[in-house]
Amino acid sequence: MPTNQPTISVVMPVFNANLYVKEAVQSVLNQSFADFEILIFDDCSTDNSYEILSELAQHDSRIKLFKREKNLGLVSNLNDGISKSKGAFIARMDADDICHPERFQKQLDFFKNNQDIDVLGTAFECFGDICKTVLHPFTNEEIKERLFEYCCIGHPTVMFRKSIVTHHELYKKELFPCEDYHLWVELIKKYKFANLKEVLLNYRIHNHQISSERKVQQEELDSYAKVKHFEGRGEGLNSHCEEILLKLVNKKFSVLSFFEVQKAGTEVIKKNTSDHFFDSEMLKEKLRRLIYFGYYNHTLKIDYLLLLRKSNHFIFKPFDFYQLIGLYFRLVMSSLKQFVLKCFKVQ
Repeated sequence: MPTNQPTISVVMPVFNANLYVKEAVQSVLNQSFADFEILIFDDCSTDNSYEILSELAQHDSRIKLFKREKNLGLVSNLNDGISKSKGAFIARMDADDICHPERFQKQLDFFKNNQDIDVLGTAFECFGDICKTVLHPFTNEEIKERLFEYCCIGHPTVMFRKSIVTHHELYKKELFPCEDYHLWVELIKKYKFANLKEVLLNYRIHNHQISSERKVQQEELDSYAKVKHFEGRGEGLNSHCEEILLKLVNKKFSVLSFFEVQKAGTEVIKKNTSDHFFDSEMLKEKLRRLIYFGYYNHTLKIDYLLLLRKSNHFIFKPFDFYQLIGLYFRLVMSSLKQFVLKCFKVQ
């Protein structure tokens, strides 16, 4: 039976989710593991979400319902939910998703058998406008590596030990709508992550989601999270180095800035040599790929390729020069083909 100190605290912000929220909450209440509280924050909804939630709360005391008098936003509600939580574990849940009945039990079992893991996501199934299964990397080292490329922890699938956030800054409002990506980048410096291979949540895709409405802002903050991940442990990189890395991530740097890129890469490698956060060869490969595909997205000139050939910098392996030459001629041939097709009006 549930106790006054539940094992899990589920945090669910809600805003104008009357079409989906009942199904979402019911999927939590139907969990095979029953010792939890669910903290729901209605963020001043203008539809009947609060009325739906009030009715559900009347029939289940595990629901703790809070109504905002003004809209505070997702991040404020997440932080408030974690602050008010009583459980040893925090589970995230969105108002439009559906938990599988065994989700909590299987995540708790994994924590019990893996005491060194602090943050745990799961695979999930997308449905609605897009249907696909999403499998993220499973181990801490794999997750650490993939965070250079994308946010590889499904936020609504996450469960984590509350102890790791009571001594750490929580979600940052200025980083919305990528607050989760940035939090994982910070937490993985000190704590271990994992993802379960099993699908334990259905993730709804629809055109009213935050991620759809704020795509440009999300892409900018997404790039910034990738750059911050290069910091590893300890003090951050200097602002100029961050600026160069951001251009690399966004594939917007000029070939004229190669020596600046070289200097920034050196700083990243030097910093990692002292704190040993990343595998050194993996980190060098990530830098090589950033530069390699950055050059791929520009019109290459032979003189700059020769410059790279003469450079003894660690970023380029011997074969990279020949790959760049190949890319250059492929770009030339592609441009020539487009010109010929345009001239002869071939579709």
